[in-house]
Amino acid sequence: MRPMLNHWSFILPLIVFFWHQTTQKALHLSLPFLDNYLDPFCFTAIAFPLIVLERSWLFSQNKHSKIDLLIIFIFLAIVSEVLLPALSHQFVQDPWDILCMLFGFIWHIQFKP
Repeated sequence: MRPMLNHWSFILPLIVFFWHQTTQKALHLSLPFLDNYLDPFCFTAIAFPLIVLERSWLFSQNKHSKIDLLIIFIFLAIVSEVLLPALSHQFVQDPWDILCMLFGFIWHIQFKP
């Protein structure tokens, strides 16, 4: 399972996420479309390999069905786009974020090693 973290489908979104955070926070460069929608894509593209790795370590689950991953996706979408905005005004509910998260989920399914 560890090779998943060495695979380009994990490394590329990780690099893009850190690049975007650096340009946005440290260099104060604002790219509105990317500022709004890149993070949700990277969130799921990075989170799913980590979730799969965690399940293989803790529960010895080496196979994960698409249904399992879809349930996790729905949970993450509800928490990040419904629950967190209800608990704090620092979070904004945006249905387009769910679409970007879905693209990250599809990225993981399509390109996982």
